[in-house]
Amino acid sequence: MKKTIIHERLQKLKAVNFWVELMSNPETKQFIIRLNQNRLELFGTDIDNNVIGYYSPETEIMSGGEKQAGKPYNLKDTGYFYDSFKIDVFSNYIVIDADGLKDNVDWSDPSEKVLGLAEYQFEILKLYIVPKLISLIKNEL
Repeated sequence: MKKTIIHERLQKLKAVNFWVELMSNPETKQFIIRLNQNRLELFGTDIDNNVIGYYSPETEIMSGGEKQAGKPYNLKDTGYFYDSFKIDVFSNYIVIDADGLKDNVDWSDPSEKVLGLAEYQFEILKLYIVPKLISLIKNEL
């Protein structure tokens, strides 16, 4: 049986792991990291949209008013935690990781649900990824 151009191109598409290529892109990684950081910074919530904690009056005094009592934690403080965010890409999933040890709490521990995306953020991610995925596929055809 003679192979057609379409058959050859479809075989080529099967060999490409678009997921790994797309998720390994530094811009895509940075976009996902910023989604995670924005949720923390703006809302102080975990991936289930629960507030991770509130600043106390003592913390407000110690921070000189920068951290206001009753406002949600944003875990930004020195910026070390945010700067340590990274993404590991596997064949069919990613892991968002960071060095999250602060005040005897490991915020990077999966049980804390701080690292990752909330359900609404997956919708934002789809809007970002779909055009890039289409472009990758077109380039392979």
